[in-house]
Amino acid sequence: MLTTQEVLGLRVLKNEKSSAKLGKIYKTVFSPDGKYVVGFIVKRPDVALMIKRDDVFLALDSVDEKDGKFYPTKGRDSFDQRAIERLGLDWDKCIIWEGMDVKSESGEIIGRVGSMTFNTQSGKVHAMTVNDGASSKAVIGLIEIPASMLLGYSDGFLTVTDEALSIEASGGVAAKAGEAFAKATKNITVAQEKGRQAAKKADKAAQKGGYALGKQLKRSQGMFSNFKKEFDKASKED
Repeated sequence: MLTTQEVLGLRVLKNEKSSAKLGKIYKTVFSPDGKYVVGFIVKRPDVALMIKRDDVFLALDSVDEKDGKFYPTKGRDSFDQRAIERLGLDWDKCIIWEGMDVKSESGEIIGRVGSMTFNTQSGKVHAMTVNDGASSKAVIGLIEIPASMLLGYSDGFLTVTDEALSIEASGGVAAKAGEAFAKATKNITVAQEKGRQAAKKADKAAQKGGYALGKQLKRSQGMFSNFKKEFDKASKED
């Protein structure tokens, strides 16, 4: 098992026998249903630090590891259109989960996707970590949601079952702030209320403003060709 956070920034070599670098893992690409990792977007270094080169898609089934670096195992069939056709992917419906807002099927904002844990052989998603503090749940701490609760992409959000609302969070900002406040005032009831008010305020802000990525995806209508461009734009916005 690996997480999308663990593969972020890993170097990709041009081939097993060469130490020449192709680029670095930039984003993880998921199947249209969002339940499988199908590959990675590799960002290539600019030519002479000036001329920007296009990113490339590297299929998961064409990746092996050497000294902490990835290298392609299927030659040209490891990349881009050849890999897409070989895997039978509907490229325009593939998706990037990282950074997307998460909500329950009943509409409650839960947080934002931090990372996905996946099987490196099959690509199957095992679980998702929600963080960021942008909701009532995430303010209280990190939440790990099993893949069985993931329903998929909908209108700029990763939607999960309402069961996810009952998952206990750990190590959150509000929880720590509440503990410190309780210790200082020796009034746990007041501390809990303070934490609830902070969570409620954050939840309202999240629902009102939304995340830039979700807005951009609505404009791009989920098409992955535009999806990645819009993801890049959104990730640079405040």
